[in-house]
Amino acid sequence: MLTPTLNDKRVAYHEAGHVVAAAKSGFISTEGDIVISGRTAEVSVVIDRQQASLLSPERIALEKALCFAAGAAAEARFLAEAGELPDPYGIFTGAHADVQAVRSIYGPSMWNRMLAFSDLELSAANCWQAVEAVAAALLTKYPAPVPSGELTDLARAHLGSAWRQKSKLGSRTKADLR
Repeated sequence: MLTPTLNDKRVAYHEAGHVVAAAKSGFISTEGDIVISGRTAEVSVVIDRQQASLLSPERIALEKALCFAAGAAAEARFLAEAGELPDPYGIFTGAHADVQAVRSIYGPSMWNRMLAFSDLELSAANCWQAVEAVAAALLTKYPAPVPSGELTDLARAHLGSAWRQKSKLGSRTKADLR
């Protein structure tokens, strides 16, 4: 059995951030298996159209952007707690697709704001515990693939009723973030 490196743990926390943010939204879920391989991993984000139909397009866009940014936010927090100085270039290299996804929703200047809001969302005790539990599940099965549905269920169990509630951002939209 392989022992996960610091980099493997970094990637696990990054993917865990996506899974927890998606689970917390109540209408975004992850799809497919998550495999930590080298410096990267990938998870697909899927919107539950029935749940999302109750929300404004602005709210859906905000939650998607927060979900994309949550990976880098969780990764940076893990590295800080591990006593490592987060390398912004390393985090953003690994999160290139996430940065591009946020930019496609809100334009080039919103990544840092989404990252800060995602960090705020994940800082709630139950959210960070969920991130830690999902990362631990990924690392326990490393390097085997883990079904994202299993990880989403684990995240929701740790989030409790919080995953059904609105996020701390309430009903903010793009205009509120400027």
